[in-house]
Amino acid sequence: MAVHTFPVSSLRKIRQYIVNGLALPSAELKLRFRNGSGEDDDIPEPSSLDDLGEVFKLGGFSDFAAPVTVGYQNPQWVVSPINPGDVLLKLPGLSVKPYIRLVGFFYPLAEQTAGIIWAVPENYSGTAYLEDTLMLGGDLQHPPHPPEALSDFMDAIEGDRSPASFLIASILRREFLDFGSRSHLNSWMHHRLIDSVPKALKPYWNDAQPKNLVPKVNLLEDGRAAVEFFTCRVKPPISICRHIDQYPRDRYAAKSIKRTLLKLEAHF
Repeated sequence: MAVHTFPVSSLRKIRQYIVNGLALPSAELKLRFRNGSGEDDDIPEPSSLDDLGEVFKLGGFSDFAAPVTVGYQNPQWVVSPINPGDVLLKLPGLSVKPYIRLVGFFYPLAEQTAGIIWAVPENYSGTAYLEDTLMLGGDLQHPPHPPEALSDFMDAIEGDRSPASFLIASILRREFLDFGSRSHLNSWMHHRLIDSVPKALKPYWNDAQPKNLVPKVNLLEDGRAAVEFFTCRVKPPISICRHIDQYPRDRYAAKSIKRTLLKLEAHF
């Protein structure tokens, strides 16, 4: 078994790149929806994106720009103008399988939006077909579901099985699950990647304190892998969480476990 560790600053940089790539541009929001916040600035692009293959040797981002909120009368599901697969063009070690496409749908609400991503065969990824699929959806709890969609969108992902590819896949999956989501509809956005307990917080451990909170990947000789990283939930209940993803030998669809290690009392 080989254990590989990575700087959390680099993982933050990867996450920021994915967030930027999945964000609906404000110009598109103006065209499709009514802007309800007055905030029209795009989420800024992170620096040094020309060579994300070297990202684990570089520093990263720790904060996210505030998302644009929108208002919309008579909300309904719409086809997303964002191609989720585009974010994999610069992610090292990962790509979308041939003849498979990632597609998305948005549901605009009064103060936030919701979204969902599916992986479908290329022949079923055209705009006209996806618009027909809208008829299969309903309200917020019943998004459009293309009949041909794979059961797990991560089965559309392939990679070089490197340690970094598994760690990136773990972040990618969580951002895909929160695609288009804002405010209280989204829980992952309230988590910040960490490698130590923030100094402004006083910990009360629910379990034995981990040796360290550094992101790491365990590669087994049979091709399986396990990813471990930690986050701080910054919206009450403030807490430190351990995330573990277990990858089989031949897929990037992982079994995920999240455990709250401790709750925190802020002392600002």
